[in-house]
Amino acid sequence: MTPSSIVTEDPRVKTRISFIIPAFNEEHNIAQTIAAIHRYGGDPADYEILVIDHGSGDRTEAVAQDLGATVYRRPGGTIASLRNFGAGRATGEIIVFLDADVDLTAEWNKHFPEIERELKRNSQLVTGSHCSAPPDGTWIERFWFRNFATQRHASHIGSGHLIIRRDFFLELNGFDSDLRTGEDYEFSRRALSSGAKIVNDLRLEVIHRGFPKTVGGLIRREAWHGQGDLVSVRAFVQSKVAVASAIFLLLNVVTVMSLVLQIGLWKVPAISLAILLGMLVASSLHRFRHCALRVVAVNALIFYFYYTGRSIALFRRSSWWRDKGTVKSADSGRRSA
Repeated sequence: MTPSSIVTEDPRVKTRISFIIPAFNEEHNIAQTIAAIHRYGGDPADYEILVIDHGSGDRTEAVAQDLGATVYRRPGGTIASLRNFGAGRATGEIIVFLDADVDLTAEWNKHFPEIERELKRNSQLVTGSHCSAPPDGTWIERFWFRNFATQRHASHIGSGHLIIRRDFFLELNGFDSDLRTGEDYEFSRRALSSGAKIVNDLRLEVIHRGFPKTVGGLIRREAWHGQGDLVSVRAFVQSKVAVASAIFLLLNVVTVMSLVLQIGLWKVPAISLAILLGMLVASSLHRFRHCALRVVAVNALIFYFYYTGRSIALFRRSSWWRDKGTVKSADSGRRSA
């Protein structure tokens, strides 16, 4: 697939920063997100807030407008297409993509001026940071998401908090609007191939209020995200997570079937369980190698549910190569789909 061209307007006024927020039925989140921008985004004269409403049936549009955001209503299409639409109408030299339940922080405000100077020096910088979970979050949020956010090296920057120069974003033709999920990973890969530098800047702390708080929520989230690896055979083969999820599924099937059919007595299930356990520990050691051993141990358990969700994606008819489809949710799809 190739990214779609972005229709741009010739803005009369240039601002320093354009915050672009896709939203769907976010009346209970959007006010806090915009309030955080007003608190930590700097001088209001230097930024604009564009909310791209995905056809909400609640007061998302009215709440955003009351707080000074410019709202565009764009029902249908993918999350990527909403972000591209916003970029095409942005007037800022720098674009900050945010999800509708992500808050800027005092640390973000403190360090953003330095990031802005770096963006002016390096036009091909793609930065931002992995979103952190609230400090009072559940054990899933604390062990999985907060620790994941502290990784210094990243293969991509998530579109929940991605910062880039507008001219470079347009030069790359934006996100692939055909992708229902995983558009940020594909964009980062394409940017890298064009000579970009990908930097997960830990100083730019943002808080994501919409992370899954339960095991079930994590499984549903990963079942959604897993579809991004299944748009083609090539995408599946090139995704280490997708291949690992297929192996995980196979090991579980072998274990259960060997127990039910009593194949090889206990040898076959014992071997498959040992391989499965080794896979979970290895995955946790790789992703959370910068963390304490206790964190690695807990996340090895969480990886079981992570791969369970990714395995479910393998069975979703819309995941495979004939249905690119549309989504009815922007940020809510990331949280609960």
